Amino acid sequence: MLDNLRELGKLLGGEGLLGIIIGAVFIGLFVYLFRTYHDFLDKKRMKENEQRERMIKKMKEYRAGIAERENEVKRLLKTEKKGDYKTGTEDLKKCPQCGLINPSSAMECDCGYSFDVEATGSRELLAPTSR
Repeated sequence: MLDNLRELGKLLGGEGLLGIIIGAVFIGLFVYLFRTYHDFLDKKRMKENEQRERMIKKMKEYRAGIAERENEVKRLLKTEKKGDYKTGTEDLKKCPQCGLINPSSAMECDCGYSFDVEATGSRELLAPTSR
């Protein structure tokens, strides 16, 4: 091994004992740089894995949110009875003309259908009001 260090030292410009020392320092420096580089790569991989895990977690939360909203829509559609809808806070009603869901307190739909017609029993549609 000393011969190898001596040869390396000669290539780097040293003779005899100085060549061995230069060769040993060069090998030590190479090993140090090699380990440092691999430590850097390991930390980089760990950081990328952590970022990937955070993104996967966010995607799962997003999908869960979508599933909750889909279930709420399905629940609302199942509770439909004669155009009336129930939510946690207020009653809703469906316009028989366009199908838009409106609060039960609405006097007319955005399409112009008057819910007062339902109350009076008259089937005449009132002309849409311009806004």
